[in-house]
Amino acid sequence: MMMKRVVEETEDEERAALADLKKDKNNLKRQLQQFEVDFYKEHGRMPEKRDKESVRHLYERFKAVRNQINARKDHRRSENNNNALSRNTHNDSTSSANKIAALKKERKMLNLMIRNFEDDFYRKNNRKVSSLDDTLPMATYYRRYITVKKAIASIEGLEQETNEEMQVEETNNDTSHSGNPEQG
Repeated sequence: MMMKRVVEETEDEERAALADLKKDKNNLKRQLQQFEVDFYKEHGRMPEKRDKESVRHLYERFKAVRNQINARKDHRRSENNNNALSRNTHNDSTSSANKIAALKKERKMLNLMIRNFEDDFYRKNNRKVSSLDDTLPMATYYRRYITVKKAIASIEGLEQETNEEMQVEETNNDTSHSGNPEQG
Protein backbone atom coordinates (compact mmCIF):
# COMPACT_ATOMS: atom_id res chain seq x y z
CA MET A 1 0.00 0.00 0.00
CA MET A 2 2.82 2.40 0.90
CA MET A 3 4.66 1.64 -2.36
CA LYS A 4 1.53 2.45 -4.38
CA ARG A 5 1.22 5.81 -2.62
CA VAL A 6 4.90 6.60 -3.34
CA VAL A 7 4.42 5.69 -7.00
CA GLU A 8 1.29 7.86 -7.22
CA GLU A 9 3.15 10.78 -5.61
CA THR A 10 6.04 10.32 -8.04
CA GLU A 11 3.58 10.26 -10.96
CA ASP A 12 1.91 13.41 -9.62
CA GLU A 13 5.31 15.10 -9.30
CA GLU A 14 6.09 14.02 -12.85
CA ARG A 15 2.84 15.44 -14.20
CA ALA A 16 3.43 18.71 -12.34
CA ALA A 17 6.99 18.96 -13.63
CA LEU A 18 5.83 18.29 -17.19
CA ALA A 19 3.06 20.89 -16.85
CA ASP A 20 5.61 23.44 -15.58
CA LEU A 21 7.90 22.70 -18.49
CA LYS A 22 5.03 23.11 -20.96
CA LYS A 23 4.11 26.46 -19.38
CA ASP A 24 7.74 27.53 -19.59
CA LYS A 25 7.91 26.44 -23.24
CA ASN A 26 4.71 28.32 -24.13
CA ASN A 27 5.94 31.44 -22.33
CA LEU A 28 9.25 31.31 -24.22
CA LYS A 29 7.43 30.73 -27.49
CA ARG A 30 5.24 33.81 -26.88
CA GLN A 31 8.32 35.89 -26.06
CA LEU A 32 10.05 34.75 -29.26
CA GLN A 33 6.96 35.39 -31.35
CA GLN A 34 6.59 38.83 -29.80
CA PHE A 35 10.22 39.58 -30.64
CA GLU A 36 9.55 38.64 -34.27
CA VAL A 37 6.38 40.77 -34.41
CA ASP A 38 8.16 43.76 -32.87
CA PHE A 39 11.12 43.31 -35.17
CA TYR A 40 8.82 43.16 -38.21
CA LYS A 41 7.02 46.34 -37.13
CA GLU A 42 10.32 48.16 -36.68
CA HIS A 43 12.22 46.87 -39.73
CA GLY A 44 9.50 45.80 -42.15
CA ARG A 45 10.96 42.29 -42.47
CA MET A 46 11.28 39.12 -40.47
CA PRO A 47 14.48 38.81 -38.42
CA GLU A 48 17.39 36.87 -39.85
CA LYS A 49 19.81 34.78 -37.85
CA ARG A 50 22.11 37.73 -37.06
CA ASP A 51 19.10 39.78 -35.91
CA LYS A 52 18.14 37.09 -33.39
CA GLU A 53 21.47 37.23 -31.56
CA SER A 54 20.02 39.48 -28.83
CA VAL A 55 17.45 36.80 -27.93
CA ARG A 56 19.67 33.80 -28.55
CA HIS A 57 19.41 32.82 -24.88
CA LEU A 58 15.63 32.53 -25.29
CA TYR A 59 16.03 30.27 -28.32
CA GLU A 60 18.54 28.12 -26.43
CA ARG A 61 16.27 27.90 -23.40
CA PHE A 62 13.28 27.08 -25.64
CA LYS A 63 15.24 24.26 -27.29
CA ALA A 64 16.41 22.91 -23.92
CA VAL A 65 12.88 22.97 -22.47
CA ARG A 66 11.45 21.34 -25.61
CA ASN A 67 14.12 18.61 -25.37
CA GLN A 68 13.31 18.03 -21.70
CA ILE A 69 9.60 17.73 -22.51
CA ASN A 70 10.33 15.22 -25.28
CA ALA A 71 12.69 13.28 -23.04
CA ARG A 72 10.09 13.13 -20.28
CA LYS A 73 7.45 11.95 -22.74
CA ASP A 74 9.87 9.31 -24.05
CA HIS A 75 10.58 8.32 -20.44
CA ARG A 76 6.85 7.97 -19.73
CA ARG A 77 6.39 5.84 -22.88
CA SER A 78 9.36 3.72 -21.88
CA GLU A 79 7.98 3.32 -18.37
CA ASN A 80 4.58 2.31 -19.77
CA ASN A 81 6.31 -0.21 -22.03
CA ASN A 82 8.29 -1.51 -19.05
CA ASN A 83 5.09 -1.88 -17.02
CA ALA A 84 3.39 -3.72 -19.87
CA LEU A 85 6.47 -5.87 -20.31
CA SER A 86 6.61 -6.78 -16.62
CA ARG A 87 2.89 -7.61 -16.60
CA ASN A 88 3.14 -9.81 -19.70
CA THR A 89 6.36 -11.64 -18.93
CA HIS A 90 7.55 -13.67 -16.01
CA ASN A 91 10.77 -15.38 -15.02
CA ASP A 92 12.04 -16.82 -18.29
CA SER A 93 15.42 -15.70 -19.54
CA THR A 94 14.11 -13.85 -22.58
CA SER A 95 11.92 -11.67 -20.39
CA SER A 96 14.96 -10.89 -18.23
CA ALA A 97 16.90 -9.97 -21.34
CA ASN A 98 14.01 -7.78 -22.50
CA LYS A 99 13.75 -6.13 -19.10
CA ILE A 100 17.48 -5.46 -19.03
CA ALA A 101 17.39 -4.06 -22.56
CA ALA A 102 14.43 -1.81 -21.70
CA LEU A 103 16.06 -0.69 -18.46
CA LYS A 104 19.35 0.02 -20.22
CA LYS A 105 17.50 2.06 -22.83
CA GLU A 106 15.75 4.00 -20.07
CA ARG A 107 19.06 4.47 -18.23
CA LYS A 108 20.63 5.85 -21.39
CA MET A 109 17.71 8.23 -21.93
CA LEU A 110 17.78 9.39 -18.30
CA ASN A 111 21.54 9.84 -18.49
CA LEU A 112 21.08 12.01 -21.60
CA MET A 113 18.40 14.10 -19.89
CA ILE A 114 20.57 14.58 -16.81
CA ARG A 115 23.64 15.48 -18.87
CA ASN A 116 21.59 18.01 -20.89
CA PHE A 117 20.34 19.52 -17.65
CA GLU A 118 23.87 19.70 -16.26
CA ASP A 119 25.17 21.26 -19.48
CA ASP A 120 22.37 23.86 -19.42
CA PHE A 121 23.07 24.51 -15.75
CA TYR A 122 26.75 25.06 -16.51
CA ARG A 123 25.96 27.48 -19.35
CA LYS A 124 23.58 29.47 -17.15
CA ASN A 125 25.58 29.49 -13.93
CA ASN A 126 29.15 29.14 -15.17
CA ARG A 127 29.71 26.26 -12.74
CA LYS A 128 28.97 22.59 -12.44
CA VAL A 129 26.05 21.16 -10.48
CA SER A 130 27.41 20.82 -6.98
CA SER A 131 24.59 20.63 -4.47
CA LEU A 132 21.24 19.00 -3.90
CA ASP A 133 19.54 22.36 -4.45
CA ASP A 134 21.11 22.52 -7.91
CA THR A 135 19.52 19.20 -8.84
CA LEU A 136 16.01 19.95 -7.54
CA PRO A 137 14.47 20.63 -10.98
CA MET A 138 15.54 17.13 -12.06
CA ALA A 139 15.39 15.31 -8.70
CA THR A 140 12.81 12.82 -9.97
CA TYR A 141 15.08 11.86 -12.84
CA TYR A 142 18.19 11.57 -10.68
CA ARG A 143 16.26 9.23 -8.35
CA ARG A 144 14.86 7.22 -11.24
CA TYR A 145 18.34 6.91 -12.79
CA ILE A 146 19.68 5.44 -9.55
CA THR A 147 16.69 3.09 -9.28
CA VAL A 148 17.14 1.88 -12.86
CA LYS A 149 20.87 1.30 -12.35
CA LYS A 150 20.13 -0.76 -9.23
CA ALA A 151 17.43 -2.74 -11.05
CA ILE A 152 19.83 -3.58 -13.87
CA ALA A 153 22.49 -4.67 -11.41
CA SER A 154 19.94 -6.71 -9.47
CA ILE A 155 18.59 -8.52 -12.53
CA GLU A 156 22.08 -9.16 -13.88
CA GLY A 157 23.14 -10.39 -10.43
CA LEU A 158 20.18 -12.79 -10.25
CA GLU A 159 20.97 -14.08 -13.72
CA GLN A 160 24.59 -14.59 -12.69
CA GLU A 161 23.52 -16.50 -9.57
CA THR A 162 21.07 -18.62 -11.57
CA ASN A 163 23.74 -19.45 -14.15
CA GLU A 164 26.21 -20.39 -11.40
CA GLU A 165 23.60 -22.58 -9.66
CA MET A 166 22.82 -24.32 -12.94
CA GLN A 167 26.53 -24.96 -13.55
CA VAL A 168 26.92 -26.40 -10.04
CA GLU A 169 23.89 -28.67 -10.59
CA GLU A 170 25.26 -29.83 -13.95
CA THR A 171 28.63 -30.52 -12.35
CA ASN A 172 26.98 -32.45 -9.50
CA ASN A 173 24.90 -34.48 -11.99
CA ASP A 174 27.96 -35.23 -14.10
CA THR A 175 30.05 -36.43 -11.14
CA SER A 176 27.25 -38.52 -9.65
CA HIS A 177 26.67 -40.33 -12.96
CA SER A 178 30.33 -40.88 -13.75
CA GLY A 179 30.93 -42.61 -10.41
CA ASN A 180 28.13 -45.13 -10.92
CA PRO A 181 29.45 -48.39 -12.44
CA GLU A 182 25.98 -49.44 -13.63
CA GLN A 183 25.72 -46.40 -15.90
CA GLY A 184 29.33 -46.60 -17.19
